[in-house]
Amino acid sequence: SKGMPSSIVTAFQFLPGPLMLLYYSAKIHFPWDKPIWYVFLITTFIVIPPFSWALNFASQRIEVTLIKPLSALSGLSALIAGMLLAHQSIKPIAIAGILVSTAGLMLLYHARWAVWKKPYPWIALASVLMFGFNAVIVSMTLRAFPYPLTITATELTGGFILSALGSTRKHRHMKWTTYNLALLLGYGIACLSQELFTSFALAAAPAALVISVKRSSIIIASLAGYFLF
Repeated sequence: SKGMPSSIVTAFQFLPGPLMLLYYSAKIHFPWDKPIWYVFLITTFIVIPPFSWALNFASQRIEVTLIKPLSALSGLSALIAGMLLAHQSIKPIAIAGILVSTAGLMLLYHARWAVWKKPYPWIALASVLMFGFNAVIVSMTLRAFPYPLTITATELTGGFILSALGSTRKHRHMKWTTYNLALLLGYGIACLSQELFTSFALAAAPAALVISVKRSSIIIASLAGYFLF
């Protein structure tokens, strides 16, 4: 991420959102009569964007092998929020699986607990816990408004607005090299694919299970960060 301000990276991540939302807004009637829709809009446009920026900020200042294991905790926050808010029924064996996988990923901190003396893990922790809560809100919204593509477009737009404002003064610090542009393009495609698949999954299964399966990628990311960087 050297030479790439976090606000630029975040803005590029969310760039497809406004374009998708503009396309779908002319084709779909939004559920303005549903209270959960307003909750979704508040979390999407006001709550989540600062946390997304904060996570990118922390990720650029600490090893990926230290940041990624924290993402497992979003499965726990999704589990608690899903049971309390959405009344989602999850089998005990599934709950046990979430707890075991979370504990296993946290073992990656073995002999590295001193990192918590820095502020960046705490920033990342607050972000991932909020992301788990947000997954439940998205899941509840999809029950009332079963259009995953539109939900994804709205989420990305919410992130783009704040990150675009934050990047207006940062573009001069960006190194617009072919390598950096290729990295941004690959990152943008990966993020868009992830958001789309996650929305479709949240429409079909409890948020805690979706997030826990999604966090299995942490192992791959941690191993790649260890061997490549």
